[in-house]
Amino acid sequence: MSTSAKRKPATGQVHAPALRPEALEAVRTIHETVKTWAPESEYTLTENAAEFPVLFGRCTLSVTPLDIDTWDGHRLSERIEARTVLSHVIGDFEEPFFRYANTFATSGAVLRCPESGQAVIVSAVNVFERDVEALHGLYVPTLLWSSLVQSFSVQQAMRGTFGNDLLGEKSETIGMEGCDEPSRWEGDDFEWPGEGLRSHGIFCNTSDTSLTAEFPWEPGAVSAVSGGRTSLLQCFSQVVHPTAGNGLAFRLILPVTSDEADLLTLADTLNELELSGIDVPPAFGAWAYLPKLQSVAYTGFWPNCMYLPGTVRSIAAWCHFRHRTARQVVANRN
Repeated sequence: MSTSAKRKPATGQVHAPALRPEALEAVRTIHETVKTWAPESEYTLTENAAEFPVLFGRCTLSVTPLDIDTWDGHRLSERIEARTVLSHVIGDFEEPFFRYANTFATSGAVLRCPESGQAVIVSAVNVFERDVEALHGLYVPTLLWSSLVQSFSVQQAMRGTFGNDLLGEKSETIGMEGCDEPSRWEGDDFEWPGEGLRSHGIFCNTSDTSLTAEFPWEPGAVSAVSGGRTSLLQCFSQVVHPTAGNGLAFRLILPVTSDEADLLTLADTLNELELSGIDVPPAFGAWAYLPKLQSVAYTGFWPNCMYLPGTVRSIAAWCHFRHRTARQVVANRN
């Protein structure tokens, strides 16, 4: 992560930056899509956002202008965010519940917003000005679907904690497009990003249903098999999420060891950074402490409805960036 991202200096009177035409088009797409999801009386549209009901709360999909230069000379022009404010019943739960929900993360992190104190689920992208194609072809559709599937992590945490999810008969009818179909990720979805990782010197294996890669944690490390210290990225299409169905599961496991309390704090710190950071990768998952591994991992599950060609490649690139960020955070804590 770069800590050198900076806002452009103001000259004279300060005005909030306006949304550029490409971002206004993204807002229009969000508005038109939300109108098809909910009765008119249940959604609210503003010039840069849409608010509507979802499982366990209300979600706001917003496009906010940025005017920020990163250390390497690129410009961040917008932040697009899907933020679900959980209902007061769930909002009153203690932090262990939210941490547990993140072990079943789909496309967002459950946490308590540091500024408002509200219990929220957040997915977000800080968009580079040059990424117009990704804005419309990847980020907007992924965030639209993400707003609907975020809450499946909370649904499973409810079932695991209380034995039911408080949805009654509705629970049996909830399902996203393709949730019962075989995973749409297969073959070239894994081989193509694997070739790219190997071309950059990353130790990587692929199959028709999976990709694994190891990112060096220390100089000279290649693979844990040869004694190196590495972060392990795993992507699988044959893992079924208990409430979201079939799709793509992924996790980035850090090579860190400590006591449970310290690892829980590390996961919290990394989630808060993803929420408030500027020069950070797109956030479509959550950091979680995984007791069986005695480690911290970035976890996510994208149901079949979120399938787009090339998404494994994007997830791998974002997790490589995320690995470097986590390594810096861990180094600063020691």
